[in-house]
Amino acid sequence: MDTKFNQSNLDAPGAVADLQIQLEREDKKLAQVDKNLSLLKNKAPEIVPIKQRRTKVKQPVNINAICDWDSADIEISKGDVFTLMDNSKPDSWVVQNAKGETKNAPAACFVIPPPDQEAIDKAKSLEAELSEAQKKKAVVQNKLKSSRTKEPIKTVQLGKLSTNTWIVLRI
Repeated sequence: MDTKFNQSNLDAPGAVADLQIQLEREDKKLAQVDKNLSLLKNKAPEIVPIKQRRTKVKQPVNINAICDWDSADIEISKGDVFTLMDNSKPDSWVVQNAKGETKNAPAACFVIPPPDQEAIDKAKSLEAELSEAQKKKAVVQNKLKSSRTKEPIKTVQLGKLSTNTWIVLRI
């Protein structure tokens, strides 16, 4: 936005009108980004923190069982809540059940529940960037409006009606 709408671009005849048209297009794009960002902000708290599965836990994390599993070592029922103690092995996690028993279990049986703080933070960051772009747009619009008053008025004759009256457009 800074490069398209700088002061040097305003000097040429008709430049202000052209830039205003371009700015209207940018305005439509910003409106679409705003809509998409709103949807993202609503969904961000529901995003499962996938990256956290691969990052060694620093403190115990509650996890949810997503399937049934029964072995000699551990019995897991879908929906059970466990505490993840160690995920340093990608295929087998050390988990603790509600009784306080600690066992190894297949990592594929569990999900770390939302939210993903990284996704929430990214949505907030994008919101700040959008806000900054909207502020720049407002500044550019004000510059163009003030430049528009300085630009000479052009008259364009579009055509003649059957009553010998000309249609004139003042730009």
